[in-house]
Amino acid sequence: MSDDQGDVFGDVFGDAADADCGCCEGLPLPARPANAPGLTALRYRVDTQPGFRARMVQSLPLAGGGLARLLTRRPDDPSMALLDAAACVADVLTFYQERIANEGFLATATERRSVLELARAVGYTLRPGVAASVHLSFTVEDAPGAPGVCALAAGLPVQSIPPQGKLPQVFETRDAIVARAEWNALRPRQMRPADIAVLEVAGAPDPNGAATTRRVLALVGPVGSFGTGGGGGGGGGATAGLHAALNTADLYRLDTGLAADAVSDAIEIGQVFLSDAGAGSGAGMAAGDLLLFAARRGTALSRLVMRVVAVTPEPALHRVKVALEPLPEPAAPPPPPQAAAPRGVPYAQVVTVAPSRVAFARLPGTGTLSLTTATVANALTTRTWRENELQTLIGMQGWNRAAVVKTVSASASIAAGGGAGGGAGGVGASGAGAAGTAASGASAGSFAGVFGFGVKVGFFGNNAPKWGMLPKPDSLRSDPYPLPWDRSDTGSDGQPLAADRTIWQTSQARSQGARVYLERPVPDLVPASWVVVDSPYLPAESYAVADARAVSRADFGMSGRAMEVTLADGAQPPGALSKPDFSFRSSTAHVASRKLDLVALPIDAPVAAGTNRIELDALVLGLAVGQPLALTGLRADLAGVDAAEVAVLADVVHADGRSIVRSRDGLRFSYQRHSLRINANTVFATHGESVREVLGNGNAALGHQRFMLRRPPTTWVSAPTPDGVISTLTIRVNGVRWDPVPSLYGVGPHERVYTTRIDDEGRTEVLFGDGVSGARLPTGMVNIDATYRTGMGPDGNVAANTLTMPRAMPLGLRGVTNPLPATGAADREHLADARVHVPRSLQAFDRVVSALDYAAYARVYPGIGKARADMLWVDGQPRLALSVTGATDASDTSGASGTSNASDTAGGAVSDTVRANLAASIASVSDPSQRFDVRACALRLFRCHARVLADPRYVKADVMRQVTVALLDAFGIAAREIGQPVTAAEVIACIQSVPGVVAVDLEALALLDDAAPDGLSDASSAAASAVPAGLPAYGARWDARTRRVIPAELLSISPAALSLTDMTP
Repeated sequence: MSDDQGDVFGDVFGDAADADCGCCEGLPLPARPANAPGLTALRYRVDTQPGFRARMVQSLPLAGGGLARLLTRRPDDPSMALLDAAACVADVLTFYQERIANEGFLATATERRSVLELARAVGYTLRPGVAASVHLSFTVEDAPGAPGVCALAAGLPVQSIPPQGKLPQVFETRDAIVARAEWNALRPRQMRPADIAVLEVAGAPDPNGAATTRRVLALVGPVGSFGTGGGGGGGGGATAGLHAALNTADLYRLDTGLAADAVSDAIEIGQVFLSDAGAGSGAGMAAGDLLLFAARRGTALSRLVMRVVAVTPEPALHRVKVALEPLPEPAAPPPPPQAAAPRGVPYAQVVTVAPSRVAFARLPGTGTLSLTTATVANALTTRTWRENELQTLIGMQGWNRAAVVKTVSASASIAAGGGAGGGAGGVGASGAGAAGTAASGASAGSFAGVFGFGVKVGFFGNNAPKWGMLPKPDSLRSDPYPLPWDRSDTGSDGQPLAADRTIWQTSQARSQGARVYLERPVPDLVPASWVVVDSPYLPAESYAVADARAVSRADFGMSGRAMEVTLADGAQPPGALSKPDFSFRSSTAHVASRKLDLVALPIDAPVAAGTNRIELDALVLGLAVGQPLALTGLRADLAGVDAAEVAVLADVVHADGRSIVRSRDGLRFSYQRHSLRINANTVFATHGESVREVLGNGNAALGHQRFMLRRPPTTWVSAPTPDGVISTLTIRVNGVRWDPVPSLYGVGPHERVYTTRIDDEGRTEVLFGDGVSGARLPTGMVNIDATYRTGMGPDGNVAANTLTMPRAMPLGLRGVTNPLPATGAADREHLADARVHVPRSLQAFDRVVSALDYAAYARVYPGIGKARADMLWVDGQPRLALSVTGATDASDTSGASGTSNASDTAGGAVSDTVRANLAASIASVSDPSQRFDVRACALRLFRCHARVLADPRYVKADVMRQVTVALLDAFGIAAREIGQPVTAAEVIACIQSVPGVVAVDLEALALLDDAAPDGLSDASSAAASAVPAGLPAYGARWDARTRRVIPAELLSISPAALSLTDMTP
């Protein structure tokens, strides 16, 4: 080697050329890639560019030949540049080799196409998403002259008013309906008829052991009219419990026109409401007056006399409130003890007197009936009809439906609220000209009602002188009054009188029969009226007036004008007249009776949660089973809080001129009755706007023709299928509809089918057959068209009352809204979800057997986010409870906003449609004998307060903000599972893991309601200073009291109840 060459080598390698550089030793082999289980990325490449270049450079001396003489290692040398380029090629090749290896496994694939193809290899298709659904309530114009009806076609588009930064969304109705103005705002029944009755119950036995009867004034109504407490309009607050004897009470009604078999519940009352105007008004009443309640049951008559305690005018309600109390006990001699209710205060406990029942009667005779008030009273208001039967009658008679409703509403019985009384025409009305006797001139029900008295008068002789003060007889005349008439007076025979003469006797103890004499004539006392005889020493008695006339009378040592009154029992037929020993001096007659008008009573009881029966305020015709009803109003349990829900109509019954609707399920909320409105012009709608486009030309010479839809994304709606969704796409070729199939594999050569694929950008591609697998497209110009809807995903979950812009205004339509927010939307399946769902789909494998299968099947169902299955034991039989959340929860990392509780917040806002479709889909692949329930899980929020000590090197505000974010991420809905408890250790560890946190002091961890549901014990119910070790999340359980499944719970932190403070060191 020349000196020049040596200098060059030295320049290149320097002193290292003379050193032991190891160039001639064997090169180490590259390390074999090793991968531990559970990695999110695989190591597969053998080396990288620097490693490849270094190995090639080190291999040059060993190559032999001319390369052995290549001594330069300068990076700008062409030979080194060539090696560097080769190393780059090897780096690129091994990079993609590693990426291909990663894309071949579900857990490590990062490309959507890779996950999609891997899923297809096991028969799983990535979910395209689900459109949101909602119920739209339409309002029909009801102004005078408007048609009152509006035909709404299926597919009617309604657009939302978006919030700032959002785009408007279009929903379309699923069904066609005929909306009606009378269905805009149905109201529950607001007034209850004053259906007052007298209950005869067993009283305490008298001193001789004989049975006695006590009479109770009560308000009656259908089952559930009065709830389980509270006065229901007839009385005030509750006091003691109702007597057990009322379970076997005999009931007599004041209004004999009300059907006795409709009685079910009764509540004892101590006040009545009278009209403040008209002949039957109670405006002139005063404390101390008596009221007579005469009630009938068939021909039997029961009467109850009560004293007025107070009279309170209520002009705003056009009524007078009259507080009552039983008459006081006789002073002396004391009668046998009686069981008496507390005076002046009504009871508020409910007792079922007789079961309510529905009876269907045939109309008498045949032929056409005229639509008159009499026909309405006979055929409609006094009978119970189902909707289809009443519609049949209306159709057969040729009646106009609007005229029927108008006639029923105008009928007297409905206008009066069905109450007792009625004022004009009542028996004993002043100046009514009633004639005849009680036995002949009065009808069987004419003596029933509530009566007041205009005159209080004594009996003839009550002011007569004492017998001993009369002039004594002489020898010229005999003594006209040999016997005294006052108690303890001694007569001519020398014997003292044991008791005063009674009103039934003359002064000389001669019987007057049924006649009594009042101390003066009373012009308003007429036959067929009532008389009440009151005495401080005997219970009051009531009698009917058979005859009344003014006469001259001489007795008791005095003479004058008197009123002769012939009394009767008042029953039909007349019974034996009761004649207590009323003293002629101390007894008082209340006469000149007039029938008082009882006004209808407001129903104060709310429309309770859980009920499925609502009596409407009017007759409503045309409602159909399966029709959705939208209910909106103020909640009865939360002041000032609006609520809304949709109920599905299960049955319609018409009774007493009103309609009674029954829903399939009980109401979710309890509503204030006056605020509740029911819209029957409600129809189901789903997200997505209809599009029709021409795809192109068919060419029979080509196989597997493909066309791309131009308006992505194509709408998929929830359906009770194994996939959980169906497409809205319809393909027609030459006007003939072709059918969709999941795959062309195995399809015959002449079958008119197509399949679709959704690419990574959400666009839908339509693929046709090749003549071997599926028919080819026939040749034609623009003969392939598609009809579909576009729009889907979480953007469709619009808020309530935002879908208010119909894109078309049919004649008669006033407006539209959505009382509930749209729910059930789900975005197309994300890669993270697919990695979880694909193995789960293999676990269920289109059959559901075990509890784990139910949960796995539900988790992969479109529109469902989380699921938990609990096996319960109910009445000796297994019953599975499946608790689910909505799919949109997966994107919610902030937990729940505000405060909530398990009773009114579902942990997933899962759509009722999705739940129903899930249940139907599971039923199609599960054991039919296995009973199961699908319910939205109960979301329970908890509060947290902690003191945090931040590192002084960090900005304290930033540390607190990061702790808040960490807690919301760790304990938000997306991060928690159904039934997963929360422990204090978890919370502390989460806070401590944030950089900059030095110390943590957890001061409060409790549920927002601070109590476990349904009486279960809960550590959070301890004192506020004690921090529990954890908060339990209960699984599904069976409530034996309400006989319903209580869903499992999902615990989540409430951002509004998260409090962090600084810890002072």
